[in-house]
Amino acid sequence: ALIRDALKWSKYIGEMIELFGADTELMFASHHWPRWGNADVLQYLVRQRDLYRYIHDETLRLANHGLVATEIAEVLQPAAEQANPNLLDIDSLDQLDLRLLKETLHVARSLQQRMELDYLR
Repeated sequence: ALIRDALKWSKYIGEMIELFGADTELMFASHHWPRWGNADVLQYLVRQRDLYRYIHDETLRLANHGLVATEIAEVLQPAAEQANPNLLDIDSLDQLDLRLLKETLHVARSLQQRMELDYLR
């Protein structure tokens, strides 16, 4: 399966909210029951967007503290307002795909290398 970039995914969901949020009355998602009503759909999408952003930000924060992907997967916990296992297509963050963490760390390292190169120029 392809790896999701958590930051890009959160931005895509945010863009979807901006473009279609006001008019959306029904949403189907893999591994979930359909959602009816604009308020319910928007609440779900906003929380989904925020959770992906949180995963990205926390992964980078923990990596900056020296943790590796397997350690991050063990300690990463959702914020209290995000502690709803139905937000992601997984049962809990304990089962979070390490590929997502590794991809986030890879993106962060690439950005850091680019910043270092720009600094040296």
